[in-house]
Amino acid sequence: MRIGSCIYRSLILVWVVFCSAVYSQSKIIDSLQQLIPHQQNDTLKVNSLNRLALELRIPLPEKSMQHAREAMVLSKKLNYPKGVAKATVIIGGVFLELGKYAEAMEYLRKGIELCDKSGDKHGKAKALYYTGHIYRNQFNYYTAVKKYTEALNLFKEIGDLTNVAISYYELGKVYSYVGNSPEALKNHYAALKIYEKQNFANGMMAVNINIAIHYSEQGNLDESLKLEFITLGIAQKANSKKVVGITYNNIGEIYFKKNNYPQALRYYRASLEICRETKDGEGEAVAYGNIGNIYEQQFLYTEAMAMYMHSLKVAEEAGDEEELIEANTNIAKVYIWKKDYSKSEMHLEMALKKAMEIGKVAEIKGCYEELTRLYKLQNKAKQTFESYSQYIIYSDSLYNEENTKRVTQVQMQYEFDKKVAADSIKNMQEQKLKDSEINAKIAIIEKGKTQFWLVVGGLVLVALALIIVINRFRLTNKQKNIIERQNFQIIESINYSRKIQDSILPNLKEMQEHIDNLFVFYKPKDIVSGDFYWYKQFDKCTLLACVDCTGHGVPGAFMSTLGSLLLDKLVLDGEFKPSEILNKLNSEIIRILHQQSGGAIQDGMDISICLIDKHNKKISFSGARNGIVIVKDQIAQRYKASNLSVGGNYRKDGKAVERNFETIEIPVATGDWVYMYTDGFIEQLGGAEGRPMNHQQFEHTLSLISTNENPEEKCKALQTTLDAWRGHNTRTDDVLVIGFQLSDD
Repeated sequence: MRIGSCIYRSLILVWVVFCSAVYSQSKIIDSLQQLIPHQQNDTLKVNSLNRLALELRIPLPEKSMQHAREAMVLSKKLNYPKGVAKATVIIGGVFLELGKYAEAMEYLRKGIELCDKSGDKHGKAKALYYTGHIYRNQFNYYTAVKKYTEALNLFKEIGDLTNVAISYYELGKVYSYVGNSPEALKNHYAALKIYEKQNFANGMMAVNINIAIHYSEQGNLDESLKLEFITLGIAQKANSKKVVGITYNNIGEIYFKKNNYPQALRYYRASLEICRETKDGEGEAVAYGNIGNIYEQQFLYTEAMAMYMHSLKVAEEAGDEEELIEANTNIAKVYIWKKDYSKSEMHLEMALKKAMEIGKVAEIKGCYEELTRLYKLQNKAKQTFESYSQYIIYSDSLYNEENTKRVTQVQMQYEFDKKVAADSIKNMQEQKLKDSEINAKIAIIEKGKTQFWLVVGGLVLVALALIIVINRFRLTNKQKNIIERQNFQIIESINYSRKIQDSILPNLKEMQEHIDNLFVFYKPKDIVSGDFYWYKQFDKCTLLACVDCTGHGVPGAFMSTLGSLLLDKLVLDGEFKPSEILNKLNSEIIRILHQQSGGAIQDGMDISICLIDKHNKKISFSGARNGIVIVKDQIAQRYKASNLSVGGNYRKDGKAVERNFETIEIPVATGDWVYMYTDGFIEQLGGAEGRPMNHQQFEHTLSLISTNENPEEKCKALQTTLDAWRGHNTRTDDVLVIGFQLSDD
């Protein structure tokens, strides 16, 4: 339950920061409420009302608003500007807590003006801090950093170390959002240093967990685990069982990422026990889901289903809507594995309905992704298209949010560089002015008034030159910014196209369940690829295709998407000979791209298709320019394909060339290796003479890797061989190599 656990884990980040305040609120509020009616000094009464309003801002925002407005009315009556300023800031903070950002911003701007007039630095710092929250929640991270930094500097100036630490903490989180790891860690550690000096356990736990999450997301699992154990020790010492339970869950998640399932299971169960003890229903649902994840990874679907059902039940009792979505989605996945498609669809529809109700875009996208996979397995073309269309729509929505973060990161770096450049010009201006002043004085002494006016004229010319330089600098930067933004958007679009392309490829784990010792070595030259692989499982046989589309990059990716969808369409319920599939595919490409009339697009595909018959120990092979290699007892034998691709308008003597692909029946013994491939490996420039690798060298490579049956080791060996052959030469094409065996049933 990866998504659910991350959301649950993040709850602690709010809780540990405010729990000490919440713990003491009852005493503070009681004492203040008793004090207010007996105040003799009206100014003290205003201060007490404002203090009470500030304490109630998070737990009871409506009550906080009431007291702040009372303080404002009384302050105006007493002509007490400081009281009005503080009340204005507090009201802005309450609107922030209620999610009413426009009203919050209006009051906070007014509050900053009033604090400046009344000299209330603490009130101004609070207003800036709240403003930073608004910009952060609206994904305007650059401005959020500016506001948090202004607040931090004011808190430092007045010596408020508690709020200095909190400001560092928020800055660290924002820098994490935009992927600026050094600044994120710098600010988190600055907050941690203060909390350690104050011996503030809750603050130390909050920061440690944020740093641990940061390291985990960066792939530094060992450092993340170390910090989680430090947090666990602090929580145990403070007897904070809820934090102990959450930390157990986080440690389990790290072990899960390290594929250490026994340790992950141990800590997930420990978290489950603590959650039961503390009656934490949400945490209990997460723990059940995480345990189910481990069983699912080990293909123990019955045990996984039991855990997911427990998670669903507890989530319903606790009213945890996000875990309800996660549990239903997980249950649907298991039903897909069990081929109980009707129950899978029922649970996915339940998850989707709930996700729509609460507006969780990531979860909606996940539901449509699973529905697309479900409908595709059932060969429901219309439903597959509809659910996939919705998946793309919601993926775009998420992509825009992520893109906002990345654009902000670029903007922040650009603004920093611009500031450095501007400072440099400013220093240059100041130095030139100083030199001019000295020269002017010397001129007055030595040459009199005539020389003085010449210097003044020179200064005017210098000023005009500086204006021209500055304007040119601004124009150049503006043009640079436009170009960078356009390039950034293009790259992001292609990156997202890669995600779409990857989602169309068949699931490798599912393929490995039906094809013995299967491995796929898939290396696009660019972000997206013109090579792809395709797979279809029948009751007794398996169809596997290895395809190289004309070109690479974006044009090749478009052709690969077309090819995958056409193969899905051509191979529905029946089993066809590979040659029949190629003939049909050839006709469809020519028809769709209007190639028969000699159109501008004459792209095609080089493809090899194998119909794998494990029972009879044979494969039926047909190829268009792509052959296959079978290694038997470390001796490689290549089976050639037709000389023409599928698609494209091939003509001879003014007439279209007729293509009739043939099927070759090949017996395969246990232990033999079958390799399918595109030409990217063979045609890579390299070696001592910078020439392409020939077929004999490639077949020798395949013979060598056949001695190792571990799929991962085979991929590593192919990568090592390719890198060694390529040397300093650039990649010339996409690379795809597929290998498998036919073991005894």
